[in-house]
Amino acid sequence: MHNTQKGFLLYKDQGKQVELLSDAQAGMLIKALYRFASGEELPTMEDGMTKMCFAFIASQIERDADAYDQKCKQMSDNARKGAKANAGNCKQKQANATNCEQLQANEGNTDTDTVTDTDT
Repeated sequence: MHNTQKGFLLYKDQGKQVELLSDAQAGMLIKALYRFASGEELPTMEDGMTKMCFAFIASQIERDADAYDQKCKQMSDNARKGAKANAGNCKQKQANATNCEQLQANEGNTDTDTVTDTDT
């Protein structure tokens, strides 16, 4: 199981099947789900109804965890691409700033020297 997540989801529509379990079975189920989500060893589930409920809920937890991992990977890739693009933009901005400083220096030099030579 994916231990990077701090939690897992239970869905309302799963409650219909869980309601069919006795309180003891439901308690065993919830303990098994927490252990499953934490990557711990599962308790022994004696009856088929509890096992069946566990199986379909655990499958959904796995699907959710896979989707979460995929989303994290995509966000990480996007951040990496953004940082790379931003680094390129910074270099371009630095080059532009240097050109701008050069232009400003040239514009500031409005001195016109006129040399007049007179031969006598």
